[in-house]
Amino acid sequence: MKFDRSKSLGGSDVAAIMGLSKYRSGMHVAAEKLGEPLEVVDPEENRFVYWGLRLESTLLDVYAEKVGLKTPTGRMKRKHSVVVPEPRHHESETWAHASPDGIVTTPGGSWGVEIKTASAYRAVDWGPEGSSEIPAYYMTQCLWYMWIFDLDRWDLAVLIGGNDFRIYTIQRDEKVEGNINLLAVRARNWWIDHIVNGHPVPVKGTEADGKALKLLFPEGCDESVEAPEQVLGWVR
Repeated sequence: MKFDRSKSLGGSDVAAIMGLSKYRSGMHVAAEKLGEPLEVVDPEENRFVYWGLRLESTLLDVYAEKVGLKTPTGRMKRKHSVVVPEPRHHESETWAHASPDGIVTTPGGSWGVEIKTASAYRAVDWGPEGSSEIPAYYMTQCLWYMWIFDLDRWDLAVLIGGNDFRIYTIQRDEKVEGNINLLAVRARNWWIDHIVNGHPVPVKGTEADGKALKLLFPEGCDESVEAPEQVLGWVR
């Protein structure tokens, strides 16, 4: 049976509700979870999404070679594996799910891996290879997956500009643990407030909020309305 992502929050959902996505806002996520999606994106109509998905398995294979999971002849080493796992819910928080790109298993332990592609124009967003300096949107996803799969390491492999392949590593330490816990608490509160209790998602003025509002009100409104004194006080 196909996994129903509309009944819980996934990694990209959490990044969106935290205001870290340029394309989706909390309004997009709430509408989707409440059964009234604002838009349906066809991967074949979005060339960035399309090529990201098409290259995923190839880049996962390159990652396996780079981190030493394979022999020089290209065969997977004995007792080493990297597999694409089935989506899963958190063991006790059923409103949270994860669908990572890969889980690595070796005699020395297991960890997760996420695969990304990025434009050469966004190379400035990425730190030195081997560090954990990745865009906040992707960091949120990795922390989310670490929480749900209960793993202490998560790698992110990215192909930048079509020819710059890098691997970043996030290791669970006191700071990372604190960020994971904070993320889980904020996401849980959001779910209860806006999905369980049905309170409207506030507009934060982000680019993604603007996209959501255009979908909600495609015809717009040319009429000007004078703001009441109370509202003027909020912005002064």
